[in-house]
Amino acid sequence: MTLEFVGEKWLDSISHRLDETTAYNYRGTLQKNVYSHLGAVEINSIKRIDIVNLLNRLKKHSSTLKRIYRYLSRIFSFAVVNYNLKHNPVDFQVTDLFPREQITNHKALTETDDIKELIKKIHGLKLDDKEYYHYSAVYSLKILPYMFVRISSLLKSEWKHIDFENRTWLIPAENTKTRKDYLYPIPQQVFDLLLDLNECLEESKIKSKYIFHSAHNNPNKHLSRATTSRYLKLELGFDGQMTLHGFRSTFSTTAYENEENHGYSGFIIEACLSHADRNKVRSAYNRETLNKYINQKRGLIQWYADYIDGL
Repeated sequence: MTLEFVGEKWLDSISHRLDETTAYNYRGTLQKNVYSHLGAVEINSIKRIDIVNLLNRLKKHSSTLKRIYRYLSRIFSFAVVNYNLKHNPVDFQVTDLFPREQITNHKALTETDDIKELIKKIHGLKLDDKEYYHYSAVYSLKILPYMFVRISSLLKSEWKHIDFENRTWLIPAENTKTRKDYLYPIPQQVFDLLLDLNECLEESKIKSKYIFHSAHNNPNKHLSRATTSRYLKLELGFDGQMTLHGFRSTFSTTAYENEENHGYSGFIIEACLSHADRNKVRSAYNRETLNKYINQKRGLIQWYADYIDGL
């Protein structure tokens, strides 16, 4: 039995949990990065060094590397259970081969217990805990785990960008890295937090166009990145472990590792991160509407919000 044969059997065994696009992307990723090198090799003759050499080819593409590592680990585990394979050659952690700093651009929490601890501390932030706590900073940090937009895009947002009726958050082109408008579906958790934040603003009697105005109560300036970062690092104690940008990496890792559970494709995961589509033809067609894939993005974003709340 070849690796490709077993890989396809594994994919067939989980296909009932995947939508058609996700299954197609799984197969395409395996064909391009695995089958083209080891697909025709008998699975019982594949050694650890073969897997290491394969992963080494992908070390400049961290997200693909981690995805292929997960797929191979599951395929060989499937072979151990179903085809009496005596040994799983993917018997190591990917960080044993590539130190975490080599495959992560921004410090981020990816282990479940660490994420759980961070979310617990964020939920525990209360305005009356310390007299210098400012509602803009507290609520920016409470919303960020559910939004995973770039921090500059979040802090520059204005109330006019929120559509409470349709529960969407517009990130205008001038606030995005790709210089394209982006429409973000608001999960229930963020909707509730925005209502709470609005009450704080009404009580303060400060009129500002910004959702998160300056912590110095200047209505003409938005909250600074440094202020939010200080709350994360010093008030919550995650200095050196997590960055504001790291929430995007946490979402990405969690979403890819749970594709079989939520059923949304890598394409939708990347769309939630507002990553530019490298396929120029497809990207051109996708400019036609901000609402493209909005239901799929809403479904995945709500799944993730519920997931981290349930940790």
